[in-house]
Amino acid sequence: MLARSRCLDAYLVLVGAISSAYGVQTAARSHGWGIGEWLINYSGGFVRRGLAGEFVLLVGRATRVPLPMLVLVLQVAAYAAFLWSVHRLARGPFWTFGMTLVVLSPATLSFLVLDPPCGFKKEILLFAALGILLVLLLFDQQKLRDWQLSLALAVVLSALVLTHEALLLYFPYVLAAILLLRPGWRRSVRIAAFPAIAAAVCAVAVATHPGTHSTAAAICRSVGGTMPSQGGGFDGGICSGGIEWLGQSFAGAHEITLASIRGLGYYRLYGLLVVPALAPMIWVLAEFYRKHGLEHEVRIVAACSTVAMAASAFLFYTAQDWGRWIHMHAVCLMLLILLLSWRAAPLPASAGLLGGVGAKARPAAVLALAVWALCWNLPAVPIYPSRTGYFGLVQYLRGYRAAHPRGSRKDLSSGPPSGNPLRSKDEIFRAS
Repeated sequence: MLARSRCLDAYLVLVGAISSAYGVQTAARSHGWGIGEWLINYSGGFVRRGLAGEFVLLVGRATRVPLPMLVLVLQVAAYAAFLWSVHRLARGPFWTFGMTLVVLSPATLSFLVLDPPCGFKKEILLFAALGILLVLLLFDQQKLRDWQLSLALAVVLSALVLTHEALLLYFPYVLAAILLLRPGWRRSVRIAAFPAIAAAVCAVAVATHPGTHSTAAAICRSVGGTMPSQGGGFDGGICSGGIEWLGQSFAGAHEITLASIRGLGYYRLYGLLVVPALAPMIWVLAEFYRKHGLEHEVRIVAACSTVAMAASAFLFYTAQDWGRWIHMHAVCLMLLILLLSWRAAPLPASAGLLGGVGAKARPAAVLALAVWALCWNLPAVPIYPSRTGYFGLVQYLRGYRAAHPRGSRKDLSSGPPSGNPLRSKDEIFRAS
């Protein structure tokens, strides 16, 4: 177990370091999606997605620290909390080769590493919240009373909805955590009732305040940015991403999504990639169900994940980040699988990352693991130039450095030049 823990810890450090390096560059460029989306605030009145930005704005005014740097600190802190929870949950006495596939999957921890333009999005707050909840309930069950848990969840889930309303659709995974660690439906319902009501109220509030062009302009002024010219598309400025997007109507967002689907082959691409993204998780859950007497627990995970996946269909209808939505499911399922591993019968510590694999099959398992972890990726949006995992990442970074010499104002999301393109969303929409 020690060797396995050391390998996983090294992997977590590597993932965190590379993802943070991307975040540093995004902050240095004050990118409109990577940073601007986090700076949406209430300067123009109450609006969806504004809570985190309002917090950053208040801290920035009090400390005079540049807002992009404050956003970076918030992002790295949230992601570090998430990785810490994975570190704690992955130290259980049970481990199989299937769980190694889950953790090393390009759809889970290495998702950000393999897709530099995606950057730190607000779902890292959900990952951190769910991971910390699982760790607290697993290791400190006696210290947290039910009413305290309910109140804390109400505050956290409400804050998540006010930061990004899409996170609401993934809350069934939080319910699964409660059901698994606070046994009994009645008890779990009592705990979840108040947080559910609070989150629903917040959801109604943000749904009725989607934002307008004038709201976006007021927010842009508050962060010291300049709104892009109308029809000018993404210009790399801090307001030309998430802030400008507030003026987009629901019908307009759906129209853009349809254009992306038609122009970029979404159904074919993500219809294929969803299989490797979720297959190892289904495999591990099936093992828990058949071999380890965790039928009830697996049913809970299956039911809650099915509800979450059905609810997230709304995102696939209105937003083009299909790989991102799949990634969120994969990470939440990974955390629940790591939790269930503490309830399975332990395997010998010597099994390491290849637990359950016989000695004769180990060379083939190592080769399969290398191909699995290195040779494919799940793009957040299908404008990334490669589907070949780390090999494509190296190719992309080489093209990026050639296209953006030191001192360029563009960042990772502006991509390499034509011929190996990673164009902005607006360019893709106009082209399609």
